[in-house]
Amino acid sequence: MKKKSKLTILISFSFFTLLILACSLPGMATTSPSEDNEDAIQTAIAETHTALALVAPPVNATAGPSVAPALTATPVHLLIPGEPPSYFESHIIDRNSLSTAPKHAANGGENFDTNLYERPFNATTMDIYYPDLDIIKARLDRTGAWVYIEIEMVNVNPSDGIMGGNYGVELDLDVDGRGDWLVLASKPTSTWSTLGVRVWQDTDNDVGNDFPTRSDPPQQGNGYDMLYFNQGNNPDADIAWARISPKNPKVIQIAFKPSLIASDNYFMWGAWADQGVFKPEFYDYNDHFTHAEAGSPLPGLQKYYPLKALFEVDNTCREAVGFTLTGEEPASCLVYIPPTETQIPTTIPVTPTATLRAVQFWSIPS
Repeated sequence: MKKKSKLTILISFSFFTLLILACSLPGMATTSPSEDNEDAIQTAIAETHTALALVAPPVNATAGPSVAPALTATPVHLLIPGEPPSYFESHIIDRNSLSTAPKHAANGGENFDTNLYERPFNATTMDIYYPDLDIIKARLDRTGAWVYIEIEMVNVNPSDGIMGGNYGVELDLDVDGRGDWLVLASKPTSTWSTLGVRVWQDTDNDVGNDFPTRSDPPQQGNGYDMLYFNQGNNPDADIAWARISPKNPKVIQIAFKPSLIASDNYFMWGAWADQGVFKPEFYDYNDHFTHAEAGSPLPGLQKYYPLKALFEVDNTCREAVGFTLTGEEPASCLVYIPPTETQIPTTIPVTPTATLRAVQFWSIPS
């Protein structure tokens, strides 16, 4: 009612103004309005149109384009992970270099050609060993509402007593050797948090260059090209979390929702600790760097030793989830094949033999 009254007053006032200007005024002609009167009339009409526009929207007005709500600086969390299970379905054991660190050398576990690294040292001198970057073992479970990963390190950083690197898991969903998702947590704390947790995706399937996991520089693509989740900034602010285990300060725990990988139940995974280069867009590192550029932690490889451009990083071989490794999968962990007996006459002694496949992923190139 107030808007209608205001509109009525404005229109009446403008109409009244027009009448006054149109009528004969003292000292003005009655049959032919002067140019001043014409200007006044046009001004009054314009003011009337303006008044109408202010109090009522256009008849044919349409709604503007919808805009997605901006991500908030402080994410609102609705779902927090609970306790990981006591049993994990998938396990990986990794070499550690604690015993050889005084010699400025890795304890094996390195094969640059197959994207397998054992480099928890600083560059060039290799006189600083980082126990918080040296993976001992990793395990994964996806049987509950979350996918849980635990990564156990040799120890915390002796200088500050924390886990100071970036820790996480690389997921190869189609088992082609190319990582599809990379989940890393930076300097996790004692409570579940998304702070420092980031998730990258390779949207154009170019991680690994032409020959996945094999070294074939120079890098042609852009590696992990999309930062999908950044410390809670995502339409789902709860999709990935991390913390230090309340039971063991040397264990990093990561949890992400199965929806992150579309509840895939058939994939390969491997663990990472990365601090020196920490460039997901460079993955795989053995495509971005040549062996000569990256250096080597193995003194026996005199052509490449010591570490150079690729340092303070450790990763594991890849284990299977939802299927059994054959040893033929790219970057797979060692596969043990139980001894078998050959069907031959019983009068000839039979010696059981065992086979290890995928040894090429652990051997040291000459």
